[in-house]
Amino acid sequence: MKIDDLLREYKFVWAIDHANSLLGWDLEVNMPVEAASARGEALAYLALMRREYLLRLRDLISKYEDAKDLTDIEKGIIRVLKRELKYYTSIPP
Repeated sequence: MKIDDLLREYKFVWAIDHANSLLGWDLEVNMPVEAASARGEALAYLALMRREYLLRLRDLISKYEDAKDLTDIEKGIIRVLKRELKYYTSIPP
């Protein structure tokens, strides 16, 4: 893929999403009530980390958004990441 460098950097965002999913599942299924506060704080920090890592991709996303030789899949990836970037640049941390 032409955008392999972007996808490689996006793996940090993916890893945070994966951790969030596991923590969210545990929160719903079997976490003791006393641990809810600490879990909420951890999820909040992970959300901030996700935002930070996604904003770091801004230059790579810009690099490919006007490229003419991307496949439909690559164009879709860029479109989704641009939408996420717009969201994260529109709201405060």
